[in-house]
Amino acid sequence: MYNKEKTIVYSDIGEVTIRKSVRAKMLRINVDREGKVTITIPELCTWAKANDMIKDYKEWIIKNKKKMAELPPQKHKRYTPTPEEDQILAQQAIEYIPRRIQELAKQHNLKFRHLKLGRALSRWGCCKTNNDIIISIYTMRLPKHLVDFILLHELTHTIHKNHQAGFHAKLNEMCNGMEKQYDKEIREFIRNNR
Repeated sequence: MYNKEKTIVYSDIGEVTIRKSVRAKMLRINVDREGKVTITIPELCTWAKANDMIKDYKEWIIKNKKKMAELPPQKHKRYTPTPEEDQILAQQAIEYIPRRIQELAKQHNLKFRHLKLGRALSRWGCCKTNNDIIISIYTMRLPKHLVDFILLHELTHTIHKNHQAGFHAKLNEMCNGMEKQYDKEIREFIRNNR
């Protein structure tokens, strides 16, 4: 198997990572907030050709690296749990979520197939088409009423597989008319606790 990634250091640009991709149709250049430069090229493009293109775009890369360096620092870095925090949240999730989702399902006459606890950082939970529910252990960072809201959200998907009017009507009914308020609280939590 041939190498699909190469890092080259240029005296005037700095470090550049070149990646070959089967999906790339043309050259793509990305300069991230830290000034890291990544070039994606079509799989059949040669390294020499990529090197020539980087030289052609040298001024653009330098200008954009400078722009990124002048940006103010990001207010919030992405949430990354420590191993200790991960262990505590996992234990809390094991103790609370299986019992609570059963209570809520019984209370609202809803049925799900299996519950799995996951570690997704980008989503609180999901309900699969077969009604298996996955809940992230990181929901335990939320206040308990919002954890319950997440559980009710996924339970609602056992009867409404989309986010259309019927879904929101059922979820809002189970939340005693508080769906919009709880949704707003979750968005605020995400903004303040990434």
